[in-house]
Amino acid sequence: MAFSNSKQGAISWETEVPREALAALANERRRTLLGVLERQSPASPTELATRVAATEDDTARSAVPAERRTAVERTLHHRHLPTLEDARLLHWTDGTVTLGRRAPLEVWEFVQTFETDAVDWDDLFSILESERCRTILSTLASAATPIDRTELAATVASGAPFDATTVDETEVELHHGLLPKLERIDLLAYDSDAGVVHPADGIETVDRVVSSVAN
Repeated sequence: MAFSNSKQGAISWETEVPREALAALANERRRTLLGVLERQSPASPTELATRVAATEDDTARSAVPAERRTAVERTLHHRHLPTLEDARLLHWTDGTVTLGRRAPLEVWEFVQTFETDAVDWDDLFSILESERCRTILSTLASAATPIDRTELAATVASGAPFDATTVDETEVELHHGLLPKLERIDLLAYDSDAGVVHPADGIETVDRVVSSVAN
């Protein structure tokens, strides 16, 4: 993964980002909804549905059919608005929606400066929401050199408040699940034969996002 330098010096974290906010951001429609709210807040769910549909369809708001707007508004009511409200990313009262916390949106804006051929943003936010994945990335950033898989497993296994697992069990989880998952979106390089994990170029930048997440 390569990184753009255009915004890195301008980001200022207002608060720590709660994990539930990252989990909420692991959905494209919710990210679109927050982007719409950032441009116009407060707004009604109907207004938001129209703007979200127009953004998703790359069309003018006036061109959004009523049935399309209604279908989007239904998902906002039943899924996305409650999830974002629970994560304190917005406030939804008396038919009016207003933008909530700013820091998670800064994270979203910041990770978009990552220059990569193929990022699945849903996967990226799910990964950042995982405390074990954040521990792996922070450990690699601190070391700044390749790390033996067993050594990395020992660090991950020792982290609270994880369930009690042995280093061997954690190493199996890293080998079969977490390391390949992180490698797929270019956050590290994993030599499974040698049992060595290499930090990606710009891992310090990733660690800025990781370190902003409240444990």
